[in-house]
Amino acid sequence: MKPANPSELKQCQARVEGLQEKSQEQHLTLWSKLNPTLNTWNETAQGYLQSFEMVDKIEKSSEGNPESFLYSNSLESCLKFADEYSAEIKKQELYGISGFFLSVLVLVVSLVSLFRRKRTPLMLWLIFSGVVVGSKANANVNLTPVLRIYTYDALTGKNSFGEYLSETFLKKYGVKTQFVSFGTAGEALNQIVLEGEKTKADILMGIDEVLFRRFQTKGRFEKIDASIFDPIESGLKKQANSFFVPFDYGYLSFVFDESRSKIPKKLSLKEIPQYLASGKKVVLQDPRTSSIGLEFLVWTFEELQGGAKTFWQSLAPHILTVSPGWSGAYELFLRKQADLVVSYTTSPAYHHLREKKLSIKPIFFDEGHFKQVEGMVLLSSSKNKSTAVNFIKHVLGAEAQTQLPTFQWMYPARAGIQLPSEFRAILIPKSVEVNWDRVLSQKDQWVRDWTLLLSQDPK
Repeated sequence: MKPANPSELKQCQARVEGLQEKSQEQHLTLWSKLNPTLNTWNETAQGYLQSFEMVDKIEKSSEGNPESFLYSNSLESCLKFADEYSAEIKKQELYGISGFFLSVLVLVVSLVSLFRRKRTPLMLWLIFSGVVVGSKANANVNLTPVLRIYTYDALTGKNSFGEYLSETFLKKYGVKTQFVSFGTAGEALNQIVLEGEKTKADILMGIDEVLFRRFQTKGRFEKIDASIFDPIESGLKKQANSFFVPFDYGYLSFVFDESRSKIPKKLSLKEIPQYLASGKKVVLQDPRTSSIGLEFLVWTFEELQGGAKTFWQSLAPHILTVSPGWSGAYELFLRKQADLVVSYTTSPAYHHLREKKLSIKPIFFDEGHFKQVEGMVLLSSSKNKSTAVNFIKHVLGAEAQTQLPTFQWMYPARAGIQLPSEFRAILIPKSVEVNWDRVLSQKDQWVRDWTLLLSQDPK
């Protein structure tokens, strides 16, 4: 994957700077003081601009450098943010200006009505007092702290788990949440690293074990009270620690459509390439940018040991493309561009429940499966720690965890949750044991090996 062009990044930087200047125009500055939404966008823009101090490092990053994932998706992320920031400013301009003129119009109509009725000055004073008091009350309401959660795209948007959590958390605690989304959880973490202590994030949500274990020694995460972990399944508690709070999990696998591809539903992992030999294609996620991509890479090197390179050499000719994240890869599979995609054993539940389609199947492996655990971490720099802890508890609550499977299409972390029948119909595989010390010491080399293997011309 080619790292982002620094000149293109600088163009995006200039656009964000221009938008930030636009937001500082007098009418928008006054409006943002009463409107936490625009204010938060401005603060996020500042975080992006701070991150551009790292642009010079892009020029020093190389294709095989595992650290290049810190920058390779920056252009896509910046362009997306700039478009959303521009749209938000336009929306707030409309709201702010129309709101101001509407208030003036109401006041003028009221005054005209009063004078026509020859009301006393006392009534006029009461109206002005009401306007001022109402404005102050509105300001007090709007200045309520906003909880900011950095996460990946699939967890946000319309009809998402993030939207559900925002609505229910506001209803229960009276606190607004803002989900700041990135292409992947790794990209969200990278943004926090780039922003440093000035980050506006309170919580990072959707981080997996590989990323967490890599960064847990950096001192950026806040210790969580042990009682929060009480509702979590006993099998997940070994993945949890004082900083990493699991909220869902799933088992990695290859998924296929049996109406298009005839593949045994039970195989050994090392046998996959031979079932692709007849012109079939597979789409994967890039381990330099994607959590699932990195975990699949770890799975192959951990499970196959010395045979991992042979596995990748055999698989390489059948790889349609390597996508930056899960969503792009799965979309190619759904468009029938590929026969197999790396996903989760629970992915077929979506097609069964939402589309009444039963032909999407996972492959179960004799050796077992890599168990991906997604968690939440509280940032030590957060100014809203008590509210953030309430949010974490809310995510782990019985109500939210009951809803989670049909939002995330993963298993809930809380024990005792009744799963939909479509989930209960799926075999729960055994999980492979992971030597995390070995993973952390060898992971960067595995990424380099993978990059080299896939860059070679297939024989």
